[in-house]
Amino acid sequence: MIENEIKKASEQGKIVIGARAVLKELRSGNLKTVVISSNCPFSRDFRKYAELSGTELVEFGGTGKQLGTVCGKPFPISTVGIKK
Repeated sequence: MIENEIKKASEQGKIVIGARAVLKELRSGNLKTVVISSNCPFSRDFRKYAELSGTELVEFGGTGKQLGTVCGKPFPISTVGIKK
């Protein structure tokens, strides 16, 4: 499951949190997976850049608040990137 992959990457320090940081890393080609929450306001941009860079895009079934909980953060997160 994607939740386990996010937790594992977080423990290894291979996670990027936040829309701006993830877009920057996505444009650079440094990510293997991008996870977007169901209420991500920039989902179209992430889809476009993920397709252009050949990066896997996963839609998280929950909201940003639930994605934040999976990442171990006390705040909502719209987007998470997992580095290569």
